Amino acid sequence: MPAVLQHRIEVALAKRGEPAVSIMDRPAIDTVPAWVADGRRHHDEQLPAEWREQLAERHQYIGARMRERGAALALERPAWTQDLGDVPAHPRRMFEWHHTAAEIDLLRAKYRIDPNETEAIPVKLRGNDVADRLQERVTALHKAAELTTATPLEESARQRYADQTVADLTAVRARLAERDPALRADAGPSRPPSRLQRDEETRAPLKYVRRPDGSTSDRPFASAEEERDAARSNDQSLKRREADRRQREQQVRDQQQRSAQEQRELEIGRHGDGRER
Repeated sequence: MPAVLQHRIEVALAKRGEPAVSIMDRPAIDTVPAWVADGRRHHDEQLPAEWREQLAERHQYIGARMRERGAALALERPAWTQDLGDVPAHPRRMFEWHHTAAEIDLLRAKYRIDPNETEAIPVKLRGNDVADRLQERVTALHKAAELTTATPLEESARQRYADQTVADLTAVRARLAERDPALRADAGPSRPPSRLQRDEETRAPLKYVRRPDGSTSDRPFASAEEERDAARSNDQSLKRREADRRQREQQVRDQQQRSAQEQRELEIGRHGDGRER
């Protein structure tokens, strides 16, 4: 008995210096968080096989019920779900919303939170590790919903931001030029090109067609004969490059064979000299 007590004391003292591991850091098993149900037990070989099988079935059932509850909350939308933002349309983010809502609903039921409480995580639960982690996820979901549903900026606002950027760059360049005359330039930063100018620059190369002989055509499209000539020229160029590559490889192999033959002849000559002596 004293030996058992001594062993327990040693184990307890050894764990004092180890960092505390939060239950929220443990990986979920079958989409069930560790704080909801510990899934390590149905993998414990010290338990009978029948017990492990039953625990695994119950664990899967809990996961299915949580998925159902999350989908139901997305339809019912209690007042506290407003903290999570709108239900995303993207499947992956939608399932994340369902899962977070189901966990919060379970936490509220565990601590008997009033259903009329509009905050997803009430203030009185702050300080609880599980509640704090869930609050972080609630904040992330709400911010993501605001970003995805934000109204796009108008073209006038975009142009105003572009003008402000140009003005800031001009001011910075002027301050740098005052300190170092080498940075002075007659031309300041130009205004960013408009969308129409960018489109014209993008389409400009399509107005000309390069022939196999290197000349260009002003016609917007190449004729069928020119396309065949270009394809034939490309094929011939590829064949020449392939032939050159094979020739270089053959030269390397020949050189290696000659080197090996010379090495063998040198070794034979050394062995012959040794026998003559």
